[in-house]
Order: sequence, then C-alpha cells, then structure tokens
Amino acid sequence: QEHMRKRNFIHTRGELLEKGREIISSSAENKYIFRAVMVNLLLSGKISAAELSRLSEVPERTLRTWVRIADEEGFGRLRALKQTGRPERLTEQQKAEIKEALMSPPGSSGLRARDGPSLSEYIAEKYGLAYGVRQCQRLIRTLGF
Repeated sequence: QEHMRKRNFIHTRGELLEKGREIISSSAENKYIFRAVMVNLLLSGKISAAELSRLSEVPERTLRTWVRIADEEGFGRLRALKQTGRPERLTEQQKAEIKEALMSPPGSSGLRARDGPSLSEYIAEKYGLAYGVRQCQRLIRTLGF
C-alpha cells in the first residue's frame, strides 16, 4: 500500500482501473476467472466480504452468492452465470467524446444545447443509439454536469 502512494504513474489510477475493468468484462472466460479469484480471496479468510465488496465494487450479496455457487455446484458453474442489469451501451470512448461535446460551446460540436433532448438527438445521429431524454439527463449528471 505504501509503495503505491510513492509511485509516479504514467496513466491516472482511474485510467488503469478502467482498463482493468475492460479486460475483466471483455470475455466470458475473463469474467469467470475474476469470479473465481474473488471466491478464493474470500475463502482465504484474509479479507471479509464487506471489505472485498468495498475494494472491488462488487456487491457483498453477489460475492456471497458466488461462494455459495462454488461450494454447492462447483467453480465451473461460475462460468455460466448470466449478466444481470442492463448492459452499458455507450463505450468509455463515446462517453469521453460526449463529455467533450458537453464542455464545448453549444452548436460547435454538433450538440445544440446541454440538455436531455439535444443529447438524445446527438447520440442518435453520432452513434446510432436510441437514448431517451431522461436517460440523457442522467448521463449529463453522471458525466459531472
């Protein structure tokens, strides 16, 4: 931990975390390995589910479910778990482009205004994705505006 504080990073910690998350979620096999590692960490007894949840941003309930599945059905069953929740449709790159567009003066980036209806139109034109006005308003807030 102390060593990490003194490190002069080439990339921001956020960029590295994002890249790591992309790798984990890039394939079913990577997701399986991640789940198995999380279960092994809990089984080691050196970290609590609450602490691992806080550090990994995986809900404690999910971690406990993975342990139960590994115990009752075997680790192989962790491979076949279906993703829950709605998948992210915009890539991190697209979100970065949208943030840039939101930061530039209205009209200069193809975005009429910094509001839900304008962003919905912008995303439809630029990325061919249908994002509702409310969804766009949430995205604007999520991106820090």
